[in-house]
Amino acid sequence: GRDRGPFELRFVGIAPDFTSGCVLAWDRGGQAGFSLDAAALDHTIEAYGYRLQANDRAGHLDVEAARALGVDGHEAFRALKSGTAVRVGSGELVQPEQVVSPSTPGPSIAYVSDSRPCVGAVHVSRDVDLLYHEATFMERERERARRTGHSTALQAAQIAAEASAGKLVLGHFSARYPDASVLADEARTVFDASHAAEELHRYYLVDP
Repeated sequence: GRDRGPFELRFVGIAPDFTSGCVLAWDRGGQAGFSLDAAALDHTIEAYGYRLQANDRAGHLDVEAARALGVDGHEAFRALKSGTAVRVGSGELVQPEQVVSPSTPGPSIAYVSDSRPCVGAVHVSRDVDLLYHEATFMERERERARRTGHSTALQAAQIAAEASAGKLVLGHFSARYPDASVLADEARTVFDASHAAEELHRYYLVDP
């Protein structure tokens, strides 16, 4: 086997007193970048939840509207697209909002691993398109979940609802549930867009 993989691995350590914050940001310019936030969870051992957020998608430049206002040339178009006003031949300033549509939020996903319900889980899940949250037990096993540092399907749904997530995908099920659909059914009593994770099934962050 090869000593090196097809891509570089870079390990980012988290300080012992870390509670939440950005642990990695990458920007190649424009909408190609992303940020990775983390937050401490509540498990029997040290655990963290993560949120991957893509950069906002830039708005669309209406070239014809810009030209009608006297704007011309690629540099001027590029400036407007990047949010900078442009002065035209008449001496007037053309503002980006006159010819560029509003930006749209980049897609986002949160991953909450083994954890009791906690502030950190809500923090990384706030307004994400899709939240993956462990749901080892059903609500009738709530006490067992608390002792072992896990969440019930209902508790995961409550986190999704509190965080205003778009979708919830449940995983890490106890072997006592041969049919995980019962956990999704329980979660839907609180959060309608709940799904039990299925291996190799494709989940869309935003519906196509």
